[in-house]
Amino acid sequence: MKTSFRMGLAAMALLAGSSSHAVNPVQGWYLSLGGGASHITDLDFTFNNPVLGINDSAATLTYSLGGDAFGSLGYRWNKFRFEGELFFNYDQFDKIQSGTFVLRNHTTPNGFDMEGKTIIVGALVNALYEMYQAGGDGSFVPYLGLGLGYGTVRSNFKLYNVNYNNSQVPIFESKESSSAAMAQGILGISYFLDDFAAFGLDFRYLATSRVDSLDASLRIPTVNVSFIYALDSSS
Repeated sequence: MKTSFRMGLAAMALLAGSSSHAVNPVQGWYLSLGGGASHITDLDFTFNNPVLGINDSAATLTYSLGGDAFGSLGYRWNKFRFEGELFFNYDQFDKIQSGTFVLRNHTTPNGFDMEGKTIIVGALVNALYEMYQAGGDGSFVPYLGLGLGYGTVRSNFKLYNVNYNNSQVPIFESKESSSAAMAQGILGISYFLDDFAAFGLDFRYLATSRVDSLDASLRIPTVNVSFIYALDSSS
């Protein structure tokens, strides 16, 4: 996620080299599309796997770097933006550890290999505040926001035994899905190309209620680049 954040900053720095103008965003309806890098934070859960002889054992699930994408339809009113957002988040398992027992997404000394992923699809209602002075100079506008919504969390897990010729033999598979309430905080900055269009770079922190299939809540920081375009013709 650090690499994606640096790339985002570089993009905004290039934009900074162009001339600025008086900020006077068009009021009314707009569309926004965006995406970026995500990383679900380490997840503590109760691990049960009869194939491995593990029952009700405390374990930690670590994820690798993932990604997200979203689209929004919103309405700008003065310095406020109100929008409905549909989003998609994808993160793969990196490691499951229970005591000294470790599973990874590559062959481990114990002869096991695993694959896993968590996919989140949801909808949020966001309220954002843009911190600018109407008609003021400068194209960069900070913004912050909050969102509430609901979504589906799907987790897939496959366990393999790796035999003497390095062939993967599937020995266990689990597919589970649960619904959960969600909330997010947003902190970012926009670069206005003109009164109609702007690029955005923001940090979002998404949190879910308890997910039954994982027996835990998820915490997902993301770094995103977005593009916003006004649909109305006058400000």
